Amino acid sequence: MNTTTPENLAPRARYRQWETVTLDRLDGAVIQTRRQTVALFRSRFTGELHGLVNGNAVPLRAAVSILQGADRVTKVYEVLEQPEQAPTIGNAEARELHRELGRLRFRDHYATASEALGTPVHSLAALTAEQACTVRSYARGQWGMSA
Repeated sequence: MNTTTPENLAPRARYRQWETVTLDRLDGAVIQTRRQTVALFRSRFTGELHGLVNGNAVPLRAAVSILQGADRVTKVYEVLEQPEQAPTIGNAEARELHRELGRLRFRDHYATASEALGTPVHSLAALTAEQACTVRSYARGQWGMSA
């Protein structure tokens, strides 16, 4: 079952970089224009956020303050975290699954797996162990067999 919660809709960013323009004013007149590159990145080890301004490490609060106080902020770069992938069953286990589906007289093994999982399947070797178990249970269930 697919759930759609904010946590799994949008992956967390590992690194984001912005170009900022801040207009310093005195009595309404612009007296200085500051252009800065601000980046926030997440430590791979601790998950903590850190700040960079023009390539120099700064406290996170200082980097966020520049972003919040800027007159113009343009995001120029972003790296998202990749979700952890469960290991796949591989060729040997896929071959056994193909054999079992054949013994159960399913002709199109990929269509059977796709129907069982509710998503297109182009390779049984790319299935996770949990997905392979679901396909087996589905196939056996079609013949009234227990999983």
